[in-house]
Amino acid sequence: MLRIRGLSKSFTNHLRGGDTRAVLSQVDLDVAAGQCVVLTGASGSGKSSLLRCVYGSYTVDAGRIELDTPSGVADLAAVPDRELIRIRREHVGMVTQFLSVPPRISAVDLVTEQGVPAAWATELLTDLGLQPELHGLAPATFSGGERQLVNIAIALARPRPLLLLDEITASLDHGRRSTVLSVLRERKESGTALLAIFHELPDHPGLIDEVCQLAAGRLKETV
Repeated sequence: MLRIRGLSKSFTNHLRGGDTRAVLSQVDLDVAAGQCVVLTGASGSGKSSLLRCVYGSYTVDAGRIELDTPSGVADLAAVPDRELIRIRREHVGMVTQFLSVPPRISAVDLVTEQGVPAAWATELLTDLGLQPELHGLAPATFSGGERQLVNIAIALARPRPLLLLDEITASLDHGRRSTVLSVLRERKESGTALLAIFHELPDHPGLIDEVCQLAAGRLKETV
């Protein structure tokens, strides 16, 4: 499904005379369909940068990010912007810790904007643990955990073969965290590939298949 080969990424600090800082160096990683791979490592080890490179938010210095699609293999590190937008819409979803949406739009409408019926949006929000009485309200009035449930629902609304998850359960209480992890396990079992970062490695039966440790931008260990 996803093959990363020789991925390197650095940032240039123009306020310090153009100093560069390498955040990823020659990373190789595979994620198969129906597999959940979790990235671990200290803060600053390159975990989030790796996800953003896969999603196309960051350009890369070197390497390939190959995604299998029905029309062939796409190198996400090299595709034109229009093609990247299409691939995101149809094949790759990403969830971060923060919800950024227009104001005064209800939770259920934000999910239906992904091109799904209102009934499915309502069912998904309920399955994730958002109380039905909140579905018609704008998330600006919600708690951090409630906003995150909407954020997750938006990403899960359309069936995408690859999901990138950046500490999406950090703001959830224990009950909601368990519910969200169960939904992710169901998606994995249906064939979705998951590449994830968790604030704390979850002890959730049947979810995690492989744990990869990043240190100073390099993949150090796989278990």
